[in-house]
Amino acid sequence: MSRKKMFKDIPGFDSYLKKAYCDDGKTMYQIADELGCSASAVLGQLRRCGIESRSTHDYETSEKVHEAWRKIGQAAKGRKLTDEQKSLLSQKATGRRKRDDYEFGGHEKKRDDGYIAVYCPQHPNASREGYVMKHRLVMERALGMYIPAGYVVHHINHIRDDNRLENLALMTFQAHAALHMTERQNRRKVS
Repeated sequence: MSRKKMFKDIPGFDSYLKKAYCDDGKTMYQIADELGCSASAVLGQLRRCGIESRSTHDYETSEKVHEAWRKIGQAAKGRKLTDEQKSLLSQKATGRRKRDDYEFGGHEKKRDDGYIAVYCPQHPNASREGYVMKHRLVMERALGMYIPAGYVVHHINHIRDDNRLENLALMTFQAHAALHMTERQNRRKVS
């Protein structure tokens, strides 16, 4: 039997939870220690009971914590930056763009696999998170229509974040797979 069902089945559990969390002001971690479960299980039960969880600002902080915050704040105050540090900071800032500067409306993020995803939740082929691959959007803009099912966009130079139109080719899924298979075979022959 799962822990959630056990909590539901304990008579008076909801009233205990309300008393411990709301009236006594215990944290979810303290309640979890008492019950021998995780804090996330306690959070789930609080939500089931309709009790809103407290924010971190609702907890009283000790003087020790306030002193640590003051030290962190004072650490960089009045610090002089070298010319090298200033140039590094400006280089990092030059790549940032404003929201309305993006080519396709939404913000862009580089994925771990090297592709660039653009936030376009209104697109019919958007992922659950609302992202579409940028190379697909570039090709669709050039075609003037959505990419039909069964077609993929191939990066000619194999650089996944190079989304210039001259580097992209529209291919059927089968032709794309055959192209990569041939390239793999040629690399094996060479090595």
